[in-house]
Amino acid sequence: MGYDVQQLLTYSQGIYSDWAIKHPVAKFLAPEVPVMAEKFFYKNFGTGNQFNIQETTRAIGGGAARLAFQVTDSQSVLFENAMETTIDDIEKRQNVEMFDQLQMVKIRDLSTTILNNDLKALFAFMNGAVAVTPAGTPAGFTGGVWGSSANDPIVDIDLICKFITDNTGLIPNRIYLDLGAWLLLKNNTKILGRVQYIQFAIATIEQIKALTAVPLEWMIGGGAQFVSGSASNCWIFYGQDNPGQMDPSAFKTFVRTANRFDALRQYREERIRSDVYYIDWQQNRLVTGPSLVVRFTVT
Repeated sequence: MGYDVQQLLTYSQGIYSDWAIKHPVAKFLAPEVPVMAEKFFYKNFGTGNQFNIQETTRAIGGGAARLAFQVTDSQSVLFENAMETTIDDIEKRQNVEMFDQLQMVKIRDLSTTILNNDLKALFAFMNGAVAVTPAGTPAGFTGGVWGSSANDPIVDIDLICKFITDNTGLIPNRIYLDLGAWLLLKNNTKILGRVQYIQFAIATIEQIKALTAVPLEWMIGGGAQFVSGSASNCWIFYGQDNPGQMDPSAFKTFVRTANRFDALRQYREERIRSDVYYIDWQQNRLVTGPSLVVRFTVT
C-alpha cells in the first residue's frame, strides 16, 4: 500500500528537525522566522538609538521626549521553492514487499538533499551580500592576516567587536570561522604564546573564548564543501536564537512554516514510467542588520 502524501510530509518535516539539530550552523547564522503570509514586513536595522543623545528634561506642562524607532521599515515576499524525486516502476516491482520503506528512503534522500543544498546556498548568499572589510577598517585592524607571526587574531577580533558596538550600540555576540580561518587562528604564533603554559599548549575554542574582550559564541564551519570561493572567512555579528520580524539580527531566514516544508505531493508521469514526489516550501533569506556584521578573509 505505502504511505499517503500527508504521512510522507510529516516524515519529511521530522527529517528537517533532526537535520537542524545535527547542523546547527544554519540556525546560528540565519535563524528561521515564520511569517503569516507570502508578503511580509520586517525591521531593517542600521544604526539604533543607543548612542543618540536625547533631551529628556520636561518643563511644567510639557510632554515627554518621544523615542522614534530609528530603523527602516521594509517589506519582502517569500519565494517558492520545489524539488522532486521519482520511484520508477522497475523499483516498485523489485520492492513489492517493502514499498513503504522505498518511499521513506526516497523522501529522506530528497529532504536531506534539499537541506544540504540550502546550507551551501546560505554561504553563497552571505558571501554575496556582505563585502569583505579591508585592513585598516577600523584603525589597527590587519584584515585577518593571521598567518603572520607579527599579528594577533585576538586584537583583530576585539577591534571588530568595538567597531560594531561603536556604530550600532549593540555588542556582537557571535563569531563564525570557516575551517581554514580556524586553522590559521589556532596555529597563530601569538595565540600559541598565550596558551604555552596550559597543559599540552594546544589552543582550543574554550581557551580562546576567554581571551576576547567581550563574550562570543563560537562556531567552526565545515570547509570548502559548503563554500564557493574562499573557505577562510571570519564573520563577527549579532544574532538571536529565536528572532522575530522586529528584533535586531544580522541575518534571518523568513519561512512560511517552522518545519520548512509546506507541502508534499505526488503525480504520475507515464513518459518515464514513474511516480513523482515533490516537496514545496517558501522562504526568503535577508540581511536584516547590515551594520551588525563584519566579514573578513583570513590569510
